[in-house]
Amino acid sequence: MDSPAKLGSPKAKNHVLKRAGTDEDKEKVIPKLGSPAAKSSASHSHLPVADEDSEQNASASSPSHKGVPSQKIQHTRSQSPNSKSQRAIYLTSSTSTRDVDTPPPQLKDIFKTKIVGDIFGTSTNGLDGMMYRSRVMAKNEQQKKAAKVDDVTELDKAESIVSTVDFNQSESESEDEFKQFKTMNPKQQLALTMKNWTMSEDNDEHIISEGGVQALIALCHVEDAAIRKCCAHSFYNLSNRVKNREKLLNSGATNGVVLCLHGSPPRCTWSVAKLCALTLCNLSMQVDGEATMATENAVGALVQLSTYRGPALLPICVQALYNMTSAAEHFKGIERIIKAFLNVSSTGIDHSVFLVRALVNCSRYSWLRLRIIEDGALSCLHTLLTSLSAMDHKRALAYDILTALRSLSDSVGCRVDLISKGSIEILNTLLGYTDERGKLLTIKIIHNFMSA
Repeated sequence: MDSPAKLGSPKAKNHVLKRAGTDEDKEKVIPKLGSPAAKSSASHSHLPVADEDSEQNASASSPSHKGVPSQKIQHTRSQSPNSKSQRAIYLTSSTSTRDVDTPPPQLKDIFKTKIVGDIFGTSTNGLDGMMYRSRVMAKNEQQKKAAKVDDVTELDKAESIVSTVDFNQSESESEDEFKQFKTMNPKQQLALTMKNWTMSEDNDEHIISEGGVQALIALCHVEDAAIRKCCAHSFYNLSNRVKNREKLLNSGATNGVVLCLHGSPPRCTWSVAKLCALTLCNLSMQVDGEATMATENAVGALVQLSTYRGPALLPICVQALYNMTSAAEHFKGIERIIKAFLNVSSTGIDHSVFLVRALVNCSRYSWLRLRIIEDGALSCLHTLLTSLSAMDHKRALAYDILTALRSLSDSVGCRVDLISKGSIEILNTLLGYTDERGKLLTIKIIHNFMSA
């Protein structure tokens, strides 16, 4: 039996759907989100100092030398009974003797350029450079990111429902944070600095390899709204770049995101909620990271976020939950995903594509099939078929529904429940939207029912 390829996996398998947002097989799947100095001076000559007696004797003994431009004038000190030695003072007009007001000659600069270092600390290989960039360049990074998002949003709207959520930080928020920096306590300053560091891709390697993720997780335990917001923004900035996602999952970043959500009601503000939802959606795009996310209670966090302020964050949560069903192997907590999908079916948000494909992925596991039926999957499909004729992707959707029913009918214990809950009516409705492949699946399903 043919089944859609897994979303987001570089080695797609025939029985798994393809992860949302990949570049492969664009005609069949929804594209993946985000995818992809030295100064010198000459030394002065020190002249020996003559005492007062020698100056008087020199002027008296040599009057004939006045006005004579001699090269060397010698003044001999008269002997006195108290003097033990005779001292001579030489005043010359050579280059070694200068007037006090004459500037000293400069040594020749043997360097072509002055060696002064990086006085602004803009290097990305050190702590000073990262701190400078966090203080001065954070605003520029935000402006560039906002311009980039504005250019891409219209293009992404036709391909991804996640683009319906505005997640840009306003310029006024950034300016207020810098104004309040001096009044913050050290933990708040650290959280804000980490957020600014993560805005630049050049800092990612330093932050992840030197324990920055663990520091953010520790800060998430602090009951402070400003710290939680900065931590949530930091996790989002890091997860928005594909190369960081596997390292973030291995470092326990999912646990940090979940910590930002749990606690007293004021703990999870709208800004923190949407940043956490976007971060979890980004992390769910990492192949083979589903089990790690489920272990750290990402499913529960997404279910909680899906009802935050009504269906405001539902598009992001639905895509993240669907990505988690694209695992090659089942994991603990995958059964909660289907239940979450079925519980949000009446919110008015069209998530039919993700719902049906999640059914296809989860119906691969024989131990999960009966629970899917008991949770109300067939009644949800009946509701979906009432609007199938108005959908643009009705044929592809019909084929996915038949694929899910085909997998469910393979379990003998599920066949009676399938028949009693209206699967025959579903097959009859889908006949008008199926091609030859769909008809073959229909025949196989009926054959399974007859073998019950």
